[in-house]
Amino acid sequence: MSKAQKILEKMRHNPKADWTIEHVRTVANAYDVIWDRPSGGSSHETYRSKSGSFRVTVVAKKPIKPIYIKFFVEFIDKVKKE
Repeated sequence: MSKAQKILEKMRHNPKADWTIEHVRTVANAYDVIWDRPSGGSSHETYRSKSGSFRVTVVAKKPIKPIYIKFFVEFIDKVKKE
């Protein structure tokens, strides 16, 4: 199991942990998800599937709120099914 898969499983089972945007990026990169942070000092990052079918926004403030981790895990599950 890769590092990204381990992080994803931990996110799935404990979204309330002290997750950082680096954890989210690690998982996103492993699943070929495109991510960007809008210019202008925004605290949000947007993650998109390669096909553009799915998208999720995560607030990059530390720690990331559990609801954003739940949304991100659901997003990755959809990307894996593509």
